[in-house]
Amino acid sequence: MECEELRVEMMEEQADVVIEEENDEEKELSTQSQTTLIEKTEKTGLEMVRGLAPRVGKMMREMLNDGKTPAMVKVRLMEIVLEYAYGKPESTIKVMNAQQSVEASEVRIAAIVETVRKEFQSE
Repeated sequence: MECEELRVEMMEEQADVVIEEENDEEKELSTQSQTTLIEKTEKTGLEMVRGLAPRVGKMMREMLNDGKTPAMVKVRLMEIVLEYAYGKPESTIKVMNAQQSVEASEVRIAAIVETVRKEFQSE
């Protein structure tokens, strides 16, 4: 009887190993499927958003023509259209090194102090 029990136990262990290997393979396939699904979802989502573009354009046109739309909203709509149609205009940024920044700050502070001094003297 012990021999039979041992044989059954060994068969169960072998079955467990086979099941574990199958689970590992399924996990790998599942990961690959998830990656593929994410890629498809991203493409589908982008296509969906792009599909809304004509509708959004029509709504923007209606808002621009509607007399009830606030002027600031119309201005922003026009900015968006121009930015996407022609690109944002280039901008220039003035970069100062630390020394120039300190010097510029000192000049501004000196001007403020002088203005305050003149105001107190005139009182």
